[in-house]
Amino acid sequence: LYGPDDGRFLPPLLHAGKDGTLRIFGSGENCVAWCHVENYCHGLLCAGDALLRHQQSRLAPPGGVTDCSGKLFVVSDGVSVNVWTMINEAMLAMGFDDLRTKWNVPVWVLLLCVLFPRKLLEHILHWWRRWLPSALLSEEQIRAYSMDDIANRFSNTDSWSDIGYEPIVRFEQGWAATIEWYRTYWLSSCQEGS
Repeated sequence: LYGPDDGRFLPPLLHAGKDGTLRIFGSGENCVAWCHVENYCHGLLCAGDALLRHQQSRLAPPGGVTDCSGKLFVVSDGVSVNVWTMINEAMLAMGFDDLRTKWNVPVWVLLLCVLFPRKLLEHILHWWRRWLPSALLSEEQIRAYSMDDIANRFSNTDSWSDIGYEPIVRFEQGWAATIEWYRTYWLSSCQEGS
């Protein structure tokens, strides 16, 4: 999930990019089907409408309304995008270092940072301290950003057929607007706070 004024996805990555500590996790080849916040909200409204149609159809003679209650529906922008290409685009737009010019961090190193206290790691890896991310990410974020081919595990097909969902914001538009928002509001607030 991404969009303007997001407090969870981009901020920790941008802070690490600003500090120069962000590196690509693992192979950097993982692709994800992202979802703009407006598409997410649209999906919720589509599901609500579908539930209402089903409820109303129970009062009418049997007909072709799908019961979507209790089902999991995946909504996204409808395209699979490389996570690190996307994040690097944001870094470059903020004027930060190009992630492709730095060495990739093996996932096990990042998980080690999350699973062990930072002070212990600093003693064990004292020579590596300057490369440990200053704004450590959660284990969940590290695993998500390093999964290969996650886009193939999820599909919008049921969402389209059962609840009538189609993305209302194309990825290219949503990501460009998100980057612009961060460049305008987040970056200026960071520069003022420096």
